[in-house]
Amino acid sequence: MGQHVGSVDSFRSVDSVDSGGSARMELLRLAIREGLVEKDPSWKDALEEPLPAWVVLDIALKLLERVDPPSETYD
Repeated sequence: MGQHVGSVDSFRSVDSVDSGGSARMELLRLAIREGLVEKDPSWKDALEEPLPAWVVLDIALKLLERVDPPSETYD
């Protein structure tokens, strides 16, 4: 898993800090690097759009697998 790059509070303030979109582009870059979303040029044009439920669920399941891998044992 990649390294921690920012706090939740810094991500919550993206709208108030960056009206030009560079912080949103950085979030997209990090999400691609971490494998949460596929590298697809159409993401750049959709950063202001709401995500469909299936995309949110896909990201949530990927994060859940990282936090609690299905095959990892603690023996």
